[in-house]
Amino acid sequence: MSRKFVVVTGAVVSLLIFGVTGPVNAAEDSGAAIADSDHGWYAVSPATGEVFVPGETDIWAPPESEPGTVSPMLLDPADWWECHNNNNSSWVIVDYPYWWDGNKKTMKLECGVSESYGWFHIRDGHMDQWKARITQATPGANTDPWDDLMWWGATGALDYPFNSSGPTNGKLCVTTQIDMYNRSTQQYVYTFYPTYSWSLTNDRLITGYPSTNPGC
Repeated sequence: MSRKFVVVTGAVVSLLIFGVTGPVNAAEDSGAAIADSDHGWYAVSPATGEVFVPGETDIWAPPESEPGTVSPMLLDPADWWECHNNNNSSWVIVDYPYWWDGNKKTMKLECGVSESYGWFHIRDGHMDQWKARITQATPGANTDPWDDLMWWGATGALDYPFNSSGPTNGKLCVTTQIDMYNRSTQQYVYTFYPTYSWSLTNDRLITGYPSTNPGC
């Protein structure tokens, strides 16, 4: 079973557009209420002003979703069972609509396989890098939400790409900008540029890694 995102009005941006950026201090403009007593980290997308708070931000649906429907974890129990117990490489964990060359398509994050694509490929090849981005913002922070942050970045990269390239060998690449903040101090710490590639043939997400380079 896969869950569908809703295309946000006004967020349809061609992947041919380059250099979409926003203010570095976008957290102040987002209106997000982050309690001073909360410790940890949060992330901001300068292009949209959206804020990702681990364990609180709904990564499944738009911000206007009904209260009580928040799903802040990428893998639910059914996903975990299919990926780890059934070894179902084609199981769709989540999908997300995007536009390419005037046509609506859907990028899918599947369980995949370690060697080539999907969640296992990202976990085995880049999990430690994602976790390092979290602890760079807040040393000692819980890094379990690394894949939640990864997917949140992917949706931002599709809607408002900072940079893009391709197709090359049937693959597209997009980059987005994410600003990281220390949640206890409310201070901006650093910026990085998550980069994602996927196949135009089957719309599978191949990989996603937290690059410090804004190029694709």
